[in-house]
Amino acid sequence: MQHRQRNTPIDIQNAGEDAQRSEAALARCLDRLEYLLDQETGLLRACSAIDFMNLNQKKALLLLEFMRLSRTLPKHVSPGVGAS
Repeated sequence: MQHRQRNTPIDIQNAGEDAQRSEAALARCLDRLEYLLDQETGLLRACSAIDFMNLNQKKALLLLEFMRLSRTLPKHVSPGVGAS
């Protein structure tokens, strides 16, 4: 992913498309995180053996990805984001 330099003009024509791609990537990241947390919850409820090191590493990577993706969003996020 290429980041624009500070003080460089924003391409207004492509800004909307970039925002939509960022929102879609963020939504996919959140879906993966939710899936992982659901798996963890299921294993905990079933009292199954869990590889906590591996699970925590996956969660940390997803949270890092979420943080990086959230920085690509424009200051104003469209109202549809986060709606179920």
